[in-house]
Amino acid sequence: MALLCKDLCQKHKARFEHSKGMYLNGYRFCRVCQVWFNTDSLYCICCGGRLGARPRSKKSKLLLSKMVVLVKQ
Repeated sequence: MALLCKDLCQKHKARFEHSKGMYLNGYRFCRVCQVWFNTDSLYCICCGGRLGARPRSKKSKLLLSKMVVLVKQ
């Protein structure tokens, strides 16, 4: 089954908070719809695809881990 965006996500998309990073603030990203959500759900409300809770690139993962260490201190 193909995942298609139904444009329901435009009503629920999150506002950007780049000060600490989106993943650190608890936001999740839908790769199909290309939209950030502030939710605890594992799946997108629009397309049903899995939401990403962590970055994929090595550079972003290192940056996130540094931020987590700074927040814990």
